[in-house]
Amino acid sequence: MPPYVLDLEFDEDNRPEIEAHGITQDEVESVLTSDPRFIVNKRGRAGSYLMIGPSRGGRMLTVPIRPTNPET
Repeated sequence: MPPYVLDLEFDEDNRPEIEAHGITQDEVESVLTSDPRFIVNKRGRAGSYLMIGPSRGGRMLTVPIRPTNPET
């Protein structure tokens, strides 16, 4: 079952990481509103899921994500 994602959190570690790939935080957030697909990521990776979809500008992005509050 895919995760239910309400919002994305960015911190001081992942902001520079996405910028190093030439991607903005706004682009990543726009993927969430584009009906993305979620797949389970490979074991041992930083994110437990991959969020895949187009940004508002039409770029296809694959974004690793992980739950921040898995109890809710």
